[in-house]
Amino acid sequence: MEVKRVETGKAKKIMPRSTTIFILVLIALASILGYNYFAQPFAGLNSIPTEELEQMIVDQEIEGDLDKIEQPISETELSQLIALPYLLSADESTQSAVVSWIIQNQPGAVTLFGEKISSSAASLAINKIGDNFDKETKPLIAVDHEGGRVQRLSGVGFTDLPSWESVCALNEAQRKNLLSTSAQELSQVGVEMIFAPVIDVASQSAVLKDRICSSDPTTITQRAAEFIEIFGQQKIWPVIKHYPGIGSISKDLHRQYDEVDLSEEEILVFKDLLSTYQFLGVMSAHVGVKDRYEDLPCSLNSDCIGDLNDYFPQALVFTDALDMSSAESYPGVEKPLSLAERSVLAILAGNDVLVFGPNVKLVDIKEVSLALATTYKSDKEFQRQAKISIKKIRQYKAFLRQ
Repeated sequence: MEVKRVETGKAKKIMPRSTTIFILVLIALASILGYNYFAQPFAGLNSIPTEELEQMIVDQEIEGDLDKIEQPISETELSQLIALPYLLSADESTQSAVVSWIIQNQPGAVTLFGEKISSSAASLAINKIGDNFDKETKPLIAVDHEGGRVQRLSGVGFTDLPSWESVCALNEAQRKNLLSTSAQELSQVGVEMIFAPVIDVASQSAVLKDRICSSDPTTITQRAAEFIEIFGQQKIWPVIKHYPGIGSISKDLHRQYDEVDLSEEEILVFKDLLSTYQFLGVMSAHVGVKDRYEDLPCSLNSDCIGDLNDYFPQALVFTDALDMSSAESYPGVEKPLSLAERSVLAILAGNDVLVFGPNVKLVDIKEVSLALATTYKSDKEFQRQAKISIKKIRQYKAFLRQ
């Protein structure tokens, strides 16, 4: 089967490179320095990173350093690109196998999953991981923490947050007290990164419902900034979501692919927050944009992610969970993309960290790891992007743990 990668102006072929799994190898990545298919959503919005941001991470400096590296990246180093899912409700043998893989492969992050996880269970799992690493190599410990129906750590010892919509509606004193308490609880057990807040702008067709703060971009920006600062005080790093904006989706992206009519207001929220904060994560969505790039999710599109990286090179870009159904289709491909294929395409598109849901097994992660290693050996553009992403991940770890 032949797979064609959609690029500005033309498509290029990707052929299988392994008899054990189907791996996509792309010949070239469309230039992110010229005109892009996303119509440069940040252009004209006076979005210029501050001098402090430019001093922290600059594209030319990153690429200049990486070009000097003669030795290839090892498979262990490539694991920095992976956020490994860790299901706390799994049986002891499964958990033990996951911890062993973490120790051996040193992923960039570990994402905790489970229902109503208690503080004691979370602390035990995090310590089990952290005891095997020094400060520089320890994986970032991540968790979904929007509140309401998307909050993994909500058992005994943790504050059970209401929905993000409800939190946004509280008065200032109530909001700050609630978020400060929650941030302190997470910090005490060792959480360093949260996939929140949601900064999508609500619409009448919104599927996200109470996961969205408001329909007013100004309110969303103000509440998100407050959230970022409160958690940042506890050295917990937020990952804002879902770029480029999915407030108008009419389908559940966990089950189906969808496209949105993207407004300037939605882009402005991302622009304002990314211009304000030096270190901030961004989660890319598996959604297309009508009249800009259709039939191809932003998360796998080098124009969509490339535009984000152009304007905000300091941001670390995470995919949404790659096992979602909205990430499985690709133009010119009849069968659903494998998890390994999606992972390779996501890195080539410009994402830095690959995120997976709780149903992804260790055997699947091993296939992803093999695909990354195989593609790295044969694809120079993949090599370049992997080096940039790994360097950024290490910079973020150093910043958080200083």
